[in-house]
Amino acid sequence: MLELTRELIDSRHPHPVHVNVDRSTDVPDEQLRRDLQRYLHDSPMLERVWIFGYGSLLWKPEVLVARTLKATVLGFRRRFCLRQVRSRGRPDEPCLMLALDSGVSCVSLVQEVRGNNLLEAVWPVWRREMRGHGYVARWVTAYTIDGPVPALTFVANKAGHRYLANLSLKTTARMLAAACGPRGACADYLRETVLKLNELGIRDEYMWQLQQLVAEELRRRPAREARRAAD
Repeated sequence: MLELTRELIDSRHPHPVHVNVDRSTDVPDEQLRRDLQRYLHDSPMLERVWIFGYGSLLWKPEVLVARTLKATVLGFRRRFCLRQVRSRGRPDEPCLMLALDSGVSCVSLVQEVRGNNLLEAVWPVWRREMRGHGYVARWVTAYTIDGPVPALTFVANKAGHRYLANLSLKTTARMLAAACGPRGACADYLRETVLKLNELGIRDEYMWQLQQLVAEELRRRPAREARRAAD
């Protein structure tokens, strides 16, 4: 049973927290479009793109998805390793975002995106993932029941300032439990992803352990701290 419930999260983080978002260091849209055009030019498929999603793209894909397939990518694992001080965090209590990091394998979904103008079709998710310097775009082989497909995905930018290596489960859980920003609690981001993975029949032990630890951390937070964090 999922211990990280909506009621528990809302009781500790009842309101989003305002943050003055500084986007001065974001990658400009013009450069993002040029980079996307280059990646699509390298695509093995001309009429469609498969995107390997492993976190919020599972429940908030940002693009029109023609179909999905369960898929496995080798050489990576799903991990909270990107520091985020906006969206679901703030400078004094940053959130952690999921990324693909070095590992054995990651089981998730590939999402097929079609369109006469693939650049425009893929643009919303590309802009969302690539403007903040946290990810590096990568073509990977995703193994599905229909066979291997080339897929576009977003892996952790280990050279970037947001990357945090070797975080323990307890440290990760504490950060996820504490963080809250304009889009709400970071714990809710974890919860939504775990719920979607369960719905898909994907058991990720790392994610499952984290939801248990985050629930424990939240239960230890006094209600007065939650109210103060929401001010």
